[in-house]
Amino acid sequence: MRIDALLGQRVYLDTNALIYAFEGDPATQPAGVAALMGAVTRHEVTAYASLLVRAEVLVLPLKSGNQPQIAFYRRLLDESGPIRIAALTPAVADAAAALRAVHPALKLMDALHLAAAIEAGCRIFVSGDVRLRAAAKSRITVLSYDQLAVQP
Repeated sequence: MRIDALLGQRVYLDTNALIYAFEGDPATQPAGVAALMGAVTRHEVTAYASLLVRAEVLVLPLKSGNQPQIAFYRRLLDESGPIRIAALTPAVADAAAALRAVHPALKLMDALHLAAAIEAGCRIFVSGDVRLRAAAKSRITVLSYDQLAVQP
């Protein structure tokens, strides 16, 4: 999917999407990853993540004591940052349980991410885990990094 098709859309960024974008090797990343993050920071794409994402991306920087990376992720996923926080509510918990009831192999964290994205009104879910497509079905489109295109 072209990045310009995402402009004005609500897009949920999975934990691995942020790690890949900001900790991955830029030389090996698809161009669409950088383009999407640029669109997010320019507020051309309304990006969402839950507090689960914040907790997950902070683990390794906290473990290694990487203060600049800790501060970066906290700013990025702060209420005033460029990524909106999708609420974790009772409705999200119920939706995650319903997803797991139908897809028992789906991990709870993944079900919570999907449910938070759906409840926030996101139409796109960016993740490196394409196994989520089966659970997402017609509720939300799961895009992998190589599906993000800058040009047709």
